Amino acid sequence: MVLSDLAGPVPVLGEGGYDVKDLVAPSASGTKLQVLAWILGQWRGGRIIRRALLNSNHPEALRQLSLQVDERIPSMDMPIRRLSDDDFKAAQRYADEERAQLAENPTQYLSQLDSSKYPYHSIEDYHRLYVSGDRTPTQVLKRVLAAVAELNPTIKAVQDLLPESVIMA
Repeated sequence: MVLSDLAGPVPVLGEGGYDVKDLVAPSASGTKLQVLAWILGQWRGGRIIRRALLNSNHPEALRQLSLQVDERIPSMDMPIRRLSDDDFKAAQRYADEERAQLAENPTQYLSQLDSSKYPYHSIEDYHRLYVSGDRTPTQVLKRVLAAVAELNPTIKAVQDLLPESVIMA
């Protein structure tokens, strides 16, 4: 007899019933967490409790679902591979087109670091801005919200439903 035999009916991919559910796990902090960690980690009976908590979340359902996935569906494993010269040139062309599109509209909201010369900015760029005092996170967020209001009707729905004070909190 295997653990999966005790789990009940086998879930069927696409039929639901295996969606995200609340975990059966203890919640603790501070001293309570330290005591609980000791019980589960050091005490002889802790192993049994850990196993019971794990089993109550039915991890075998994931195994059952994975066996039902069609082999023709590509996996999500996407290793980084070096591009051929032709592929690299094509990627450069697409990147240039993207840069040109971004320079036309969204960068007027999001890019004031180097006079809109570079449409993409890293966290380091924003960190330098914040440290120098040229910009605050709130100012950046207000510019992003202005861009969203004009350019993205799907996300704009959030702005329509929530007052700005809630979004900025």
